[in-house]
Parts: sequence; structure tokens; C-alpha cells
Amino acid sequence: MASKCPASKITEEMRSYVLKEHNKLRSQLANGEAKAKSNGLMPRSSNMHELEWDCGLEERAQQWAEYCDFEHSTQEFRNYSGENLYARWGYEEPKLDKKQFEDAIEGWWWEEIKDMPAHSTMDGTPGSVLHFTQMAWAITSKLGCGMAKCHNNNGYPFMVHVVCHYGPRGNWDKTIYEEGEPCSKCPDYGRVCNGNGLCAAGDKPAEATHDDETPSEEPEEELISHEETEMPSEEHTEDETIMPEEIEKPDSSCSASKITSAGRENILKKLNDIRTKVAMGQFSTSDGTYPAAKEMYKLRWNCTLEKLAQKHVEKCKYDHSEYFHKHFYGDGVGESLFSKWTFDNNPTGVLRRIRKRLIRISLEPFISKMGNWVDSLAFC
Repeated sequence: MASKCPASKITEEMRSYVLKEHNKLRSQLANGEAKAKSNGLMPRSSNMHELEWDCGLEERAQQWAEYCDFEHSTQEFRNYSGENLYARWGYEEPKLDKKQFEDAIEGWWWEEIKDMPAHSTMDGTPGSVLHFTQMAWAITSKLGCGMAKCHNNNGYPFMVHVVCHYGPRGNWDKTIYEEGEPCSKCPDYGRVCNGNGLCAAGDKPAEATHDDETPSEEPEEELISHEETEMPSEEHTEDETIMPEEIEKPDSSCSASKITSAGRENILKKLNDIRTKVAMGQFSTSDGTYPAAKEMYKLRWNCTLEKLAQKHVEKCKYDHSEYFHKHFYGDGVGESLFSKWTFDNNPTGVLRRIRKRLIRISLEPFISKMGNWVDSLAFC
């Protein structure tokens, strides 16, 4: 049974159906009953894991579904889990019911397995079956899904957006599963046979000998503090500040970014320099010096927040975005806006001046728990 998840947006009926259907299809595959291309049967699997519902994966999947953009989330956002997406557009307001999940699974599995060569490796596997291969990935053991109703998307008044996250993820140019007698490899993973050809979680945890593990949690936030604070690999006392070379470089892997790596690094460094001064009680304005901060978090660059900011800024509408109050990161997403009107038609010069202005005014240093910050600019 799928476990109950707090504040879930889907019903127990939906959750139970999605989990049971995934495991039923994986069982058929493990037992050599799944028909592939030209009605050929896929080989049996010796290590097909039974899926369990994961509330953390459901939460992230639900958050991305509510973003209402039919494209994959960043790997960082979903903690490097796998992701399947489904969308349906229409002119009539849809119901968010089990039927939407049925249609999604139909498309991911049955519409793709018929194009799957009757073998179990990724070698030569066409890209059009990657939803199926994620559902069929043997060592995937966790599942969580979400669903949302969206408005005014892709030229239609309504869209249903279904998202499922899988951990550990699949589709990494490796064997989808190991061929052989069903359940014969379960002990190798610390698992037991469930009687349907799937390897279920046993009394002892699976040994961490496989390199496809999904990170179980996000790294802890680092603190910038005027008190002695224990860091993962070093200590900072009250007489020390975080020097420029100690500040983490931002993630430069943000796909299709409109900001250069150098610009991203410069923004993050300047903001953390200011926050360091605040934490040490060394930040002064015309109103006096701010008191030292006990819990000043070091900012880390986040590709998902950059993506959200860039998408909104390119709309060239000076107003807060529709996702300003959405709870992507537990306590919501903060948002600061700045615009400058000019007759200067040189975007490079204008953006350079705006960026300098943003560095001066955008940080409210007394806000101590702003763990991720991004800056996006557009010339409208």
C-alpha cells in the first residue's frame, strides 16, 4: 500500500492506483510477459525491484506539476531522481481524478514498449521509449507523483500536468535490468522475493554497492556566524571572515542559462561578502551599524530559481511573478524586482548599470535565511 503523505494534493485512491499499476507492469516484465516490438517478449528480469511510495518524491513532483510548464525540472530540483511528465490540453475544465494517471501510464508504458527492441540493454534503445525505460528500471525502488490543473497554457485555457519522480533514477546508458530467473538476484541487493517476481525490501537494508543511488537529502545549509561555528571541513572563529577564495563557486551547469558563469560567480560573491559583514557586525549605513547576526546563511546558487527568475523577467512585466507565493522551498520563494527605463539602445551597457544597482540595493542583510539567490536580467 502507498503510505499516507501529509498535505498531499492527490487522494489515497490515486496514490494506490499509481503504485499498484507500476508494480503490476514491472512484475509482468520481470516474468517475461511484456510484449515489445513486433510482439516479441522482453526477457525475464532477475533483479526487478518492487516500488514503494515516497512522500518526499511526491512532494517535489507535486511542486513541479504546479509550476505548470511542460518541461523537465532541473536535476538539482528533484534531487537527481528520475522524472516522467504527461500533459493534456483542452478547452473544457478537466477533473483531477485517477483517469489522468491512467492516461499518463498508458502513454509512458504501453505507447512506448511497442517500440522497444526485445532486449534489456540501453544499447540502441531509441529515445522515444525513455518514459518506459524509467518505469522499468530495475533498481529504481521509490516512486512519488503529483498532478495539477493549469490555466492558459500553450494556447489552451486548461492543461492537466502529471509528474512522477523515481529514485534511484534510470536511463543512464546502462542495462535496464539483469536477465535471468525472476528474483534470483534479490539477495544481492539485500531484498526478498515478493512472490510476483519483484525484489521487495527485506529485513536488512540493501548494501550500498550500486552507483545509481539517489541522494537521500539535500546538503545542510552553511552558516556565516560571528560566533565559533562548526563547519564540515573547517572552523571560523569570531575573529575570522569568509574570504573570497573560500566562497563556493555557483553551479555553472545551469542549462540554457542567459547569465555567464563569471557573472553568476561575481553576483554570488558580492552578496556573500555583504552578508559576511552583517554576520560579523561590520555592516554600517547612515542609520548606524547592524548588530551581528547569529544565523546568517551563506547563499548558494540554485539553477531552478534562476530558471524561474529568467522566465519571468523575459515577460518584461514589472510585477511579481505568479509563482512568487508558491512553496518550492518550504518557506516560499522570495522575489525582488528592479527595472530601469532608458533611451539607451545598448543592452550591454544598460544591463551592466542595472547589475551594479542591484548589487547595491537588492540585499536586505537582516534577512538571515535566504538560502538560495538568483539574479536574472532582460533587455525589453
